[in-house]
Amino acid sequence: MGGTQSWHTKNIPGGGPQKVFRAPNDPSISGDAIAWDRGGAASYHSNWHAFGGGWDEDWQIGGKARLPASFPDGTSNTIAFLERYAICGPGSNGNPWDQSRTYAERSWQESGSLPGPITQRHAPQSCWTSPSYWIPGGGDTGSGYANFNETRADAHYPLNRNTGAVPYLNAIQVAPPVRLCSPTRLQTFSAGGMSVVLMDGSVRTVNASISTATLARALVPDDGFVLGNDW
Repeated sequence: MGGTQSWHTKNIPGGGPQKVFRAPNDPSISGDAIAWDRGGAASYHSNWHAFGGGWDEDWQIGGKARLPASFPDGTSNTIAFLERYAICGPGSNGNPWDQSRTYAERSWQESGSLPGPITQRHAPQSCWTSPSYWIPGGGDTGSGYANFNETRADAHYPLNRNTGAVPYLNAIQVAPPVRLCSPTRLQTFSAGGMSVVLMDGSVRTVNASISTATLARALVPDDGFVLGNDW
């Protein structure tokens, strides 16, 4: 997800919208399936907590996760990819790149928007356009972190590993109108729940009413907690 040299893929025949990257029931995608700057809209996003990437982990570090070593909680208990609105928020007012906290257009080949809680500090104007999800550093209105030392210093990020508390994760939005969609949160396309792919390759539907505690444990591959009964 994200790829490299997105400007190149957008300039070749067939380099734009691709059916494989968009959900047929994603209510945010219009007929042309175009996202920002001629990109192909993407409904399927990676779990940043499983794969990493972003600021200080883009070109410098590639493919750091290893199976099964990076997933001590179990590959069947960790989300790899999830579905979410490709286009999210009230509209761009002419500049959909620089206001990603409130409005985001996500394309499958976009490599200019890095993901993660550190990018959230250094490039908040574009980070949420990435086809990747992470628990927001400091919450939906938080400013993220300057570096990985700061993430480790925050006892509550991405969850408190002693108590299991998850103060920074909000509940899934249930099929919101596109204009009320929040780019920093997860969404379902319908009341039926959110489809996810787990690290073992299996697919399941996550109920929209899942607790934030259980959801966080499914996103973080090494928290050491057992998933709740609502999983």
